[in-house]
Amino acid sequence: WIMDFASLLNDKQLAAVTTKSPFVRVIAGAGSGKTRVLTYRIAYLITHDRVDPHQILAIAFTNKVAQEMSHRATELVEKVTGHSTALAIATFHAFCARFLRIEHAAIGYPANYTIYDEDDQANLVRNCAAELGYKKSDDITKSALSYIRRNKGAGRYPIDITLGPGALDDEKTCHKIYTLYESRKTASFAFDFDDLLCQTILLLENDDEIRDHWSHRFSH
Repeated sequence: WIMDFASLLNDKQLAAVTTKSPFVRVIAGAGSGKTRVLTYRIAYLITHDRVDPHQILAIAFTNKVAQEMSHRATELVEKVTGHSTALAIATFHAFCARFLRIEHAAIGYPANYTIYDEDDQANLVRNCAAELGYKKSDDITKSALSYIRRNKGAGRYPIDITLGPGALDDEKTCHKIYTLYESRKTASFAFDFDDLLCQTILLLENDDEIRDHWSHRFSH
């Protein structure tokens, strides 16, 4: 079966799928076929440009889209090549979790580290607040949880945060809880969801060997 991309895609979709440019940005609204473009782009690279499927990495925001892309792309490639191909298609968090399990030695964690979900995270914050003399039901625990998520979302760990002389008492308390939270979490060899992204970024930014290895592995 020969895939006729021109008959399967509109002009703009076809341009995005078949471009030779190494960097492409597709800006489109809901329902305009973004997933379709990415799916066919993967199929095009494999069937037309003869790219090794293992050198392609596709990232999606949700599990639903990742599963849909994987199913569609695998089906398309199988129709053309006649055999199934394992494709690296995942959400950001799923890929980072896999990456860290492979590169666990570089961060001093075991490969079977624990991942804390939002409930686990909230429970640990409450326990840390209690350890510092606060009640688990105190408002400061909610503030600390928001503080942790906000700073981690910006890639800031306690060591990266400088409290100036004008820092409010609540901010100082949140920072103390955050610091203890990190200590207890690390002692349990655990990551929360934000850690998966932050730790992956830190490794890729600071370890040339790891960055070069993964850049070569997924060159498309």
